[in-house]
Amino acid sequence: DFDAQTGVFTGTPTTAQDYTFTLGATNGETSARQQYTVTIYPANVEAVEILTNMLPDGLTGAAYTAEILTNKSSGVSFNATGLPAGLTMNGNIIEGTPTTAGEYEITVTATYTELGQTTSDTKVYTVNIADSKQFAITTTALPEGEKGTAYSWMLTATSEATWTVTQKSDGLAWMTVGSDGTISGTPTAEGVFGLGVEATDGTHTARATFIVTIVDANEPVVTTGLVVTTTSPLPDATVQTPYSATLTATYNGTPVEGTWRLANGTLPAGLRINQDGTITGTPTSSGTSTVQFAVTYNGQTAYSKYLMLTVNTTNLTFEITTTSPTEGKANTYYTFTFMTNAGGSV
Repeated sequence: DFDAQTGVFTGTPTTAQDYTFTLGATNGETSARQQYTVTIYPANVEAVEILTNMLPDGLTGAAYTAEILTNKSSGVSFNATGLPAGLTMNGNIIEGTPTTAGEYEITVTATYTELGQTTSDTKVYTVNIADSKQFAITTTALPEGEKGTAYSWMLTATSEATWTVTQKSDGLAWMTVGSDGTISGTPTAEGVFGLGVEATDGTHTARATFIVTIVDANEPVVTTGLVVTTTSPLPDATVQTPYSATLTATYNGTPVEGTWRLANGTLPAGLRINQDGTITGTPTSSGTSTVQFAVTYNGQTAYSKYLMLTVNTTNLTFEITTTSPTEGKANTYYTFTFMTNAGGSV
C-alpha cells in the first residue's frame, strides 16, 4: 500500500523479482517525477521434501493404497510415473487394483510453490506386484499398532511357507517375525515404518513390503474435517451366515453419510462393501482379514485405520437337510439336488 500524504510504502511482497515504478510528488506549486527500481529477494522458504521412504508391495486383483507424505501440510502437487497397470495417483495417494504382476520402478515427484518460489523433490520406489494365481504372499496390509501395547499378527501365503525378514526400519527393532510368519512384540515409538519379508514353500519364493503404522493412544482424537470413526475390530462373522456391519464417519463432529469403497486389502470371500458403508454378504470360509476403507464426502476423502474382520467357523452340525427326493417316472429325464445346512459337496 502507498500513503500519498506521507510517501510511505507498506505491505508484504509475495513474489521475488525486480519492480520498476515512477513516483510523482507535488507541493501544490511545482511537481517532480523520479523512476525507481526495487528488488524483492526470495524469502527463506523451506523446500518440499518427500518423507515416505518405501511403498508396500501388492497382489494382482487386490485393492492397493499407498500414501506419499511430505514436510508440507498442504499446497503440494504430485506426479508419478512407472505405475503398474490398474494404479493411478490421486493427490498424494497411489491407489487402484493392480492387474499385472512384476517389479515396478515408480518415480514420484512432489512440487510446492510459496512466495513465488517453487521447489520439488523426487524419489524412486521399487514395488513388487505378486501374481495371485501363483505362489504368493496373500497378506496385503498389516494392522495399525499402539505404542506400549503388545502387537501380534500372522502373515499368510497361498500355501504353507517359511518366513524371513529382508529389511526392517530402525523403528521396528522391537518386532520379531517367526519362521511361521508370526509377528510379535511391543512398539516402543510412534511413526510409520517399513518391513520387508520373504516366504518360501521350498520350491517357490515370494517377497513383500509392508508399511507399519504405530500411533500414540494418548494423542488427542481429531474431530475436525472428515473422520472415519469405525474402529478395529469389526464385528465377527460366521461361515455360511448372512453378515452385515456399517462403517461410520463424521464431518466436523457431525455424523454423515458418504460414499465408501475398499481402499486396501481383501474382504473375506462372500462379503462386499457397498457405497453406503455397509458390509454385507455371506462369508464362505473362516479366517481373519485386515482391510482399509475410504469415504468421500463434501469433496474430501478420509481413510479408516486398518480394521480386522474375523470369520469364525459355523456352529452348526454339518448335515444333509434333504429328507427325501422327489418321485420320478420311467423313461423320463430326472434331476434332483440334495441340500446341506452349510454348503459342501455330496
